[in-house]
Amino acid sequence: MKTIVLSASLAVLAAGAAQLDPQGVEQKKYVAFGMEYTYLTPQDFVDHADQFMKTPLDGVGVVMNGGKGTPRAYQCFRRILNAPRWTREQFKDYVEPLRKMSEYPCFKESFLWSWYPPKKRLDWTDDEAWNIASNNLRVVAWLAREGRMRGISFDIEDYTKQKQLFRIPSDPPYDELVKIVRRRAQDVFQGLFEEYPDMTVFMFWLLSDAPYRHGERDIQAVMRERGDLWWAFVNGMLDVMPPTITIVDGEEDAYKFEASRRDYHAEYLRIFNWDLPLVAPENRAKYLTQVSPSFGQYLDMYINGPTTHWYAAPVEGSRLKHLERNVRQATSACGKYVWFWSEKGRWTPWSEELRNDLERLNGGATNLWEEKISGGFTTTLKAIKDPDRYFLPLLEKAIADGKLKDLLGGGARTYAGTKYQRTFPGVKKGNLYLIKGWIRSDKCTSGMTYRGDDGFGLFSARDLIIPGPPESDGWRKVTQFVTVPETAKDMHLTVLDEYRNLALYDISAFDGWRQTDPEALKPRIEGGRFKWSGPPAKCALSFHLAGAPGFVTLDVQTNAGNNVWISVGKDAGTAEGEINRVMEPGGRYTATWTASESFPKMPLGIPRENPNNLPPNNIRAIVRVSP
Repeated sequence: MKTIVLSASLAVLAAGAAQLDPQGVEQKKYVAFGMEYTYLTPQDFVDHADQFMKTPLDGVGVVMNGGKGTPRAYQCFRRILNAPRWTREQFKDYVEPLRKMSEYPCFKESFLWSWYPPKKRLDWTDDEAWNIASNNLRVVAWLAREGRMRGISFDIEDYTKQKQLFRIPSDPPYDELVKIVRRRAQDVFQGLFEEYPDMTVFMFWLLSDAPYRHGERDIQAVMRERGDLWWAFVNGMLDVMPPTITIVDGEEDAYKFEASRRDYHAEYLRIFNWDLPLVAPENRAKYLTQVSPSFGQYLDMYINGPTTHWYAAPVEGSRLKHLERNVRQATSACGKYVWFWSEKGRWTPWSEELRNDLERLNGGATNLWEEKISGGFTTTLKAIKDPDRYFLPLLEKAIADGKLKDLLGGGARTYAGTKYQRTFPGVKKGNLYLIKGWIRSDKCTSGMTYRGDDGFGLFSARDLIIPGPPESDGWRKVTQFVTVPETAKDMHLTVLDEYRNLALYDISAFDGWRQTDPEALKPRIEGGRFKWSGPPAKCALSFHLAGAPGFVTLDVQTNAGNNVWISVGKDAGTAEGEINRVMEPGGRYTATWTASESFPKMPLGIPRENPNNLPPNNIRAIVRVSP
């Protein structure tokens, strides 16, 4: 039996809604970025919205891959800071599909990629170069507003090694340069904010892009030593930022954070305290009220092997449990967003046509995360984000079915006119409990207290029972999660108020919410690659089998007659390799098909790339799988 121990923190329930942990004032949202979406268009998302509605996602990162007539593989966003100058006309065809995206709850919190490090460094004193960069960024802001996206994203990581945000020898002296940088940022963001006055700017890093700051005493001096210019650019943004704008600090370094060290809560302190010396005094009020901390989760860490730096080991035998603990604390500590980056997996299965179109769906992202991080990836994230909707109903059913035991043994069913007390010695740190029942009191004074390893009560750790609003007879319903603090040894329940049908359940080992998506258990072909040569026609192919075992077949077709695709038949050629048999999911398989001598030579030659959109007198290969 799989077990689950949710990550430890003091958890209470706000009246009317169950929460695993304190959440603050914002309803938390999950947004996915990643390689999976590299070449997709807004229409692709619209066409697969039904699949996204089954995920815990509230939004995605949308990459703009060029306007009408531009090759799909052309990623214009990678050239956004350099010439040529973009126009709205080039991107107007994206407006309508983006608006259709925005109608779905799973895409409400979506962002268009904008800032990306330049292919060629922009001279900070070059007015024309910065005018082009500002114009192109403004076009994306216009498109985000017109398409009803939540906003735009900024990725400042120096992939192109141009050191745009650091001083180089040909630049002016540092003190002079930071003034120029700040003015450039004012110009850039003035245009962005005019174009979309109430947008959210999702930065994978804001001032959290400073791992060295965790222990430095003089962070401004560190910036000067490094020639770092980003803090000056941020201040230029803050100079012109209206109160309607929200800036997300995505803290990409959170990939390596650990809930067991309470890293997410500690980072909140660093962002709003230790980073403040980098913010000009006149901008600190804006920074403290309009910056929203977020924490990135790198999903590949939970499937990578231990030989890589990006590795998250199993917790109690489960890598999903490790992810759950980190996502749970990130959800509690963030301002509004938890975001996910991934390279080797997919959130949704997509269509068969899209899975086999390597110009549009990144071939490196194979198989669903539901399969790769096994045990109930999707339902786990849903339960963390919205336990009232996804977790509690499962617990209620398990209680009704007798699968969860009342630790009070029915002893707190009827109020006897005296207080009720119960001690649970030797509780496991981090264990999660559910208190259910009814209390009649205008001011509840009942709750849990804890004793530490030293035998004394924990001064700051107490869970006061917070019942819901009173019903007509004065009784108030109790449905509350309680988590044993990491410093606790014993747990003590004291009920000082009138109660009835009070019960306590240890739900740490409850695995009924770990439900794998049925779609993940169906066999399907992903990442098909076809390489043709000849004459005579020969196709070398490879593919992934995902989901479940299945019988894999190869169908070679021609559109030589009336431009209608028909199978060439088994006598037209010979198939060899891993085909026409039952195969197991998880591997990449290969096969070949070679035309027989009697097979006619195709007048237009052999297709080398995407076989799904070919002119007449051609051939293509299709791999299919059935259960």
